Amino acid sequence: MSSNDADYLLEVATATVTNEICDQTFTSFQDANITEIANGTNYIYTGLPNTCYKFRYTVKDAAGNSTTYASTRTTHITALDTELPVSKILYPQNNASLTHAELIVGQSTDNTAVAGTRISIYEQATQRFYTGTGFTATQEIWLNTLGGSTSKSTRWYYNSPIWSE
Repeated sequence: MSSNDADYLLEVATATVTNEICDQTFTSFQDANITEIANGTNYIYTGLPNTCYKFRYTVKDAAGNSTTYASTRTTHITALDTELPVSKILYPQNNASLTHAELIVGQSTDNTAVAGTRISIYEQATQRFYTGTGFTATQEIWLNTLGGSTSKSTRWYYNSPIWSE
């Protein structure tokens, strides 16, 4: 990295993350091989899961004077979310033809954590979506479910008033 009047170097040292805690045994600093954006003021660095990072930045002017600025903070990545979440309905059976349902139960999973689950309920006879009080919407409506957690696998449910044909 360089500009017309100065040279820049961004370096990184790494350590392992165990149980979401950085072990603080860092490697020696090495060139971060980053992508520079906006003339040396912003950078993109792609990290790895279960790794923590320390960065330092060295700038040298045209006369050869240099100063190194080391970060006092560490940054760590515990897991990269690389997969789409999956959700399935446990009750009632999928594609069941119902005249009423008071409770819908399901399970959602993800490789890191499930943040929440929403469902959409469609009535084929009227070609309408359920709004939470009736089948009146022509556009798809997403309803928040209850239960669940921020774990990798969670059960959720939706309580609905009884509807009928």
